[in-house]
Amino acid sequence: MNIPLEFFDRSDLATIKTPNPSKMVEGYEGTASVSEAAAIKSSGGNLIVEKQKFPPDLTIAIARIQE
Repeated sequence: MNIPLEFFDRSDLATIKTPNPSKMVEGYEGTASVSEAAAIKSSGGNLIVEKQKFPPDLTIAIARIQE
């Protein structure tokens, strides 16, 4: 599979409006969202699965890439 790996600066993620911002994440990371904001930024804005938490330390969000 030829899947690109992308990294985003927290200041870029902080500018993206997300459905489930977190004050706790903002306190630790400097942005209120990591998984949803990164999914939205990478896909061009089509979030299809809002953040899902898998304790203790994993959160995912899924977005569809705009064609």
